[in-house]
Amino acid sequence: MVPVSYWRVILEKLDEYFKVPKGIAIEANPEDLADEARVYDLAEAA
Repeated sequence: MVPVSYWRVILEKLDEYFKVPKGIAIEANPEDLADEARVYDLAEAA
């Protein structure tokens, strides 16, 4: 999985050049999201 810090940078750069709304949609198998803190970190990054 891509680290949350990378997503934050990617979303900031997209916003800088394209002025698109930030957001992340999470689609995964339940066992992929066993680390609940990671889910909250992804939501916070967007």
